[in-house]
Amino acid sequence: LDVEFKVTRSQGYAENTAEFKVYNAAPTTRQQMATPGQRVRFSAGYKDQGGPVGIFWGSILRGPSSKSGPSWETELTCISSLTESTGSEDIATWDKKNPKATREQKLEVITRAVNRIPVSLSFAAGSKFKDAIRTMATITGLVLWGVEGMGDLLFPNGFVYVGGARGALLQLDKMLRRSGWSMTIDNTSLLVLPLVGGNLTGTVAYLTYDTGLLEVKETTDLNVPPKLDKQGKRVHIPKSYEFKCLLNPKIGPNTLVEFDVEQARVTA
Repeated sequence: LDVEFKVTRSQGYAENTAEFKVYNAAPTTRQQMATPGQRVRFSAGYKDQGGPVGIFWGSILRGPSSKSGPSWETELTCISSLTESTGSEDIATWDKKNPKATREQKLEVITRAVNRIPVSLSFAAGSKFKDAIRTMATITGLVLWGVEGMGDLLFPNGFVYVGGARGALLQLDKMLRRSGWSMTIDNTSLLVLPLVGGNLTGTVAYLTYDTGLLEVKETTDLNVPPKLDKQGKRVHIPKSYEFKCLLNPKIGPNTLVEFDVEQARVTA
């Protein structure tokens, strides 16, 4: 099948969506894709760059098909796991309705949402722990921190799990602790930490025009007219950038990106 896709990821889950356009699918496939609530897992990437990697996991909201000339086109609108109305609570909507909620209350809602996401995992003996953890981050929509620092820790006997996402995370945490690591959900992040202390290790996606960078521009708010804080002081607006590039498995919400262009070197 010929497929076009656009995946949007947001730190606050308000825009965790995906749009797919599928060309010339068979009638039975079109009918299946048009059923709201169907689960979607989308992976893409190149083997020599660590792919294919899962970049979206969620469910279909709608999938109408239409004929354009001799071709059939199916347009799928999907929403990711932590915001799908068919599988878990809408975290973004709940947060807007409860602006004064405490951190503990937010964690409780996120826990309920994660509990309701179904998963089916199967990793053979010798598979990497980090691959399973990254899969869980993709399924749940949680931002992943610290997995790069754990090295190539392997499953000695494999890992198989069918059930709720929370149970899978708990099982992985128990197995990690035997090797000196732990895994925990902190608000909307999935943290992998060494039990004996140490520093988190992160990976920076390094982009140049020779390595997949297509366009980068500064989008910093100039704060004109000035926005003032409660004390009447001008609010400092940090610099922000917008970029387009080829698919890169190192790029995700809250991850580090460095642009090396002719005008300047930028880390964001």
